[in-house]
Amino acid sequence: MGMPKMRRNSNTSKIGWFREVVDFTLQHEGFTSCDPLDPGRETIFGISSRWYPEVVEKLKDPWRTYEEKKALATAFYYEKFWREKKIRELPYPICCFVFDFAVNAGAKRAVTTLQRVVNKYCPFEYGGIAFRRIRVDGIIGRKETTPTTEALLDVSYCNFCRDYLEERIRFYTKLRLFDRYGRGWVARVLELRRKFY
Repeated sequence: MGMPKMRRNSNTSKIGWFREVVDFTLQHEGFTSCDPLDPGRETIFGISSRWYPEVVEKLKDPWRTYEEKKALATAFYYEKFWREKKIRELPYPICCFVFDFAVNAGAKRAVTTLQRVVNKYCPFEYGGIAFRRIRVDGIIGRKETTPTTEALLDVSYCNFCRDYLEERIRFYTKLRLFDRYGRGWVARVLELRRKFY
């Protein structure tokens, strides 16, 4: 199955994709959360005081406006996730799916999930190139994860996207807090699918 025209003819830049998905993600993460059952402890826009205490302290600054805090969180996610984790190197819409999952459950989990889904389709041939299984290491590499993902979107766009989102839901169902948060997690994935699929 070829790519839909929306993807093939899209003039949206990768910065544009980031702006769209980060707005979606910030909305779903909410502003502040102090749930004692959350392993991330206190979070602001999904940024955890456990792993990024210095960023959370800046976000708690009472002299900053809400919009300034949102801009700070956006810049943080651009540097730490979109750029440093190389999510921006993935093709659309997978980059959006991986980014949102990375914020919610960790970048390594989001990328290893992608790599496992890629390997379900390998080996395959496309455009005279033989694509083999890739390493499941949680690292996005231009020499294997990115080109194999691009080829799979051309070969099996709908199935590949669906499989990634289903794997995300499957991960949630295994968590001990699924009864508490599961409905919201699944609703978020379904909305993500409607927005970017």
